[in-house]
Amino acid sequence: MITAHQPERFRRVLQSLLVAMVFVIPFSIAAIEILFPLLLVAWLISETGQATASQRTLLRVTEKAVLWALGLYAGTCTLSVFYSEFFLLSLTGLVGKTFEYTLLFLIAFRAIQQPSMPERCLQALLLAAWLVVLHSLLQQGAIARAVYKSTVRDPILGRTLEYVRMQGPYKNPNDLATYLMVVGSIALSDILHQSRIVWSRYALVALMIGSMVWTQSRAALLGFFCGAPLFLVLFWKDRKRRWGILLLLVAAVIFFCYLARLTLREALTLTDIGSLDRATMWKTAWAMIQTNPLWGHGINTFMANYTKYVGDSSRWPAYAHNCYLQIVAETGLVGLVSFVAFLIFLGSCICESLKIRKDPLLAGLAAGLVAFLVQSTFDTNFYALRQAALFWTLAGIAFGLCVQILRNNPQSI
Repeated sequence: MITAHQPERFRRVLQSLLVAMVFVIPFSIAAIEILFPLLLVAWLISETGQATASQRTLLRVTEKAVLWALGLYAGTCTLSVFYSEFFLLSLTGLVGKTFEYTLLFLIAFRAIQQPSMPERCLQALLLAAWLVVLHSLLQQGAIARAVYKSTVRDPILGRTLEYVRMQGPYKNPNDLATYLMVVGSIALSDILHQSRIVWSRYALVALMIGSMVWTQSRAALLGFFCGAPLFLVLFWKDRKRRWGILLLLVAAVIFFCYLARLTLREALTLTDIGSLDRATMWKTAWAMIQTNPLWGHGINTFMANYTKYVGDSSRWPAYAHNCYLQIVAETGLVGLVSFVAFLIFLGSCICESLKIRKDPLLAGLAAGLVAFLVQSTFDTNFYALRQAALFWTLAGIAFGLCVQILRNNPQSI
């Protein structure tokens, strides 16, 4: 039996678990899987002590629309299980991915509204970012020393690097770039809002952006450039910061061109292996979509259907490397529309909140989430556990901050 004091105790536990989740995301899939059920239990118990019905009435129409659109997307994914040719595979994906990510969003949304939580989550992100950057730089040093060797070993984890590019605690440089792109945007927003110079923060941002470029991930660089204009809008009247952001972006482009100089022509003309493979994956996804455009083939079945539609039996099953094409292939246009509706309503809440208050964490989250969504056009972000957990957790935090800002503004009610 739950006593009157237990919900408050579990709310404190929930807050600590969310901070831990924010910290461990780049380091361990196992840690995410262990923390999630603990988060869920703490959240359910803590909610029993709150007047949730009366609190929901405080949500504005656009805020309710975010939750309704998310529910519609989860419902569409649930429905797709029942017409999937691979019922158990779809059911596993629904429970282990869609439901888990949806609950992560809701848990983060509720937990972040406690007064100390935004700062605690920001500190956890920055500490994790320092460890990821230092790990990545040590890898780069090992790569530079082993330039004439066929294999390079990770100086921290001891494993052989699959790519001769820094990848940090991840297995792919693009995954590392995703993390640096998103968290780098948050760290950049944080230092832009500070009235005094904190050199450690500046150093971290410089190292994160430099490391992101060092991965040579074109999609991450494009995503970062799509999110960065948000800072220009927020600080357009501040000439010093405006020119500082522009110079930073120009420096990133020059550094990228220097690192990719040997393969730049192939990259620009899309004749490199990565681009050609993606073209095949996109054609395969389009072939799946054409057979069932409205409802798709069932959640979590893209790889199971891949060899049937690729037209080349020698090719290994793969993700679409375009999350939006894969959403349509699996859950149809209905699934994509509901997911995009969720993004639009969430974006509307963020824009409205930033007009009221230029919250540094919310501004950084907005830029990072935009960058993530852009990169998802060329990669598997929503289908890799650590990337997906990063998006849904930070999106929930952003939504919670929006609700907090709008609720504290009498004119917005």
